[in-house]
Amino acid sequence: LPYTVPTAPPLPDLRYHLMGMDALFLDYAGRMISQAPIHQALADITIGETLTLATRRGITGLWKEGEILARLSTQGAAHWNPRLPAIESLTVVAMIHRSRIDVIDPAFTSRLRCEAWEIPICEAVFRREIKGQASVTPPAAR
Repeated sequence: LPYTVPTAPPLPDLRYHLMGMDALFLDYAGRMISQAPIHQALADITIGETLTLATRRGITGLWKEGEILARLSTQGAAHWNPRLPAIESLTVVAMIHRSRIDVIDPAFTSRLRCEAWEIPICEAVFRREIKGQASVTPPAAR
């Protein structure tokens, strides 16, 4: 009898990318009063936790159960918006502590409404190709 080797289904063509601070509007949470829900939500985040990258209520950012945790910067939104359909997961890998003294530009400092806040840094896992579109590999990975 002829022997046929079963073929395994192809593995997904996934890419891993650290979403750095340049992708985030660093002072977004700092513009909220210290009693705002965002600060408790950020304090409750644990390393390894899964977040969602999405546009909701007109804000593209990192979300957890309907609460915005971080907003994408203009540069980050331009880079990640076309990739939203390809994202498989978004995992918190670090939390950055930022305070008023870290903000150098007086135009930004004047808009702060609290003394310190946190920023989640995440690893994004996404499919390299979106059906009907070219590769969505980030520039740094090409």
